[in-house]
Amino acid sequence: MLDKLKENHPDITTWVGDCQEKIPANDYEFDRIIAIHVLEHLPNLPKAIKEIYRVCRKECSVFSVVIPCEGG
Repeated sequence: MLDKLKENHPDITTWVGDCQEKIPANDYEFDRIIAIHVLEHLPNLPKAIKEIYRVCRKECSVFSVVIPCEGG
C-alpha cells in the first residue's frame, strides 16, 4: 500500500515504523497516522498510543485506525 501511495503522490513523505518503540521523529511532526489491522496485535498498546500521540501535530492531526470486525 505504501508503494502505491508513493507512486500516486510522490510529493508527500511517508514513513513505516514500530509505534511501540520511539519513532525517529520530532514531537508533533505528523499530520496523519494510519494504522490498518495492526493495533489489535500489539503487545503494548498503551505505549504505542502514547508514542503516536507524541508525534501527532496538536492542532490538526488525523489518526486513522482500521480494526477487524468479526461477523460483520
